[in-house]
Amino acid sequence: MPQSPSAAAAKEHPEELGNPGYELFIVGLSIISLVNFAIAFLPVDSQVKVIAEIIDLPISLVLFIDFTRRLLQSHPRRAYFIDHGGWLDLLGSLPFSQVKIFRLFRVIRVLRLLRREGGREILRSVIRHRADNALRIILFLVLILLEFGSMSVLAAERSSPDANIKTGGEAVWWAFVSITTVGYGDYYPTSTWGKVFAVCILAAGVGLFGALSGFLANFFLTPAREDVGTDGTAPSNDPIRMLNELEARFTAELAAIRDAMAPSANEVEPAVNSDTNTDAG
Repeated sequence: MPQSPSAAAAKEHPEELGNPGYELFIVGLSIISLVNFAIAFLPVDSQVKVIAEIIDLPISLVLFIDFTRRLLQSHPRRAYFIDHGGWLDLLGSLPFSQVKIFRLFRVIRVLRLLRREGGREILRSVIRHRADNALRIILFLVLILLEFGSMSVLAAERSSPDANIKTGGEAVWWAFVSITTVGYGDYYPTSTWGKVFAVCILAAGVGLFGALSGFLANFFLTPAREDVGTDGTAPSNDPIRMLNELEARFTAELAAIRDAMAPSANEVEPAVNSDTNTDAG
């Protein structure tokens, strides 16, 4: 028996699939995690591997939250967990090197679903949700800057005899306080190339956290879209608007009472004519 168009669409676009901007964010995090997974097997410095492991911890947390969200939004939940490979997402979200390879299936599945949406529809959705997507882009860039900034400074400081950034943990800590523009001063680059990388990281950190502050200010100060009228007025529960509505209502009722108490033009005219005839007689 052939499936109905709605059932076929539901199968191609499962309920757990979010908007394209969110899905691209998850794909980006998954790709970074796969790069970190590959670093663990490459012949690189052990402290670089430590940096990759540290950065992978928040990524694993985000992927596990993503798996939970998809599972809760899928009806029935078995459709996502079994039919759409949700159990692979669960395994891939765990912070164990033995199962991180399963994150590749998440990337393939999401890219396949996004391809069915079409490039034009994805672009429209990204523009429609540009505020939320801007926050995801900022968080993604912060993570990229934190990881590769730490690796760059650690590599530059390795040849400096006066270096105080010697481990992966110290490099990540220095990069984090530099990106957030806090700058404790407990760790700092001493080599020429280390200082060059530091200038780039500091400049990028100021821009990223400035954009993040602007997003948060807009989020908390701008009324919700559904509370704003089509004319761009304030929300209905705004006290200024409520006072203006009460004043307009009071003025309208007062005008109605005044019109009801005032004599009409037809009543005034006969009275005037009657007085005129009496004077003439």
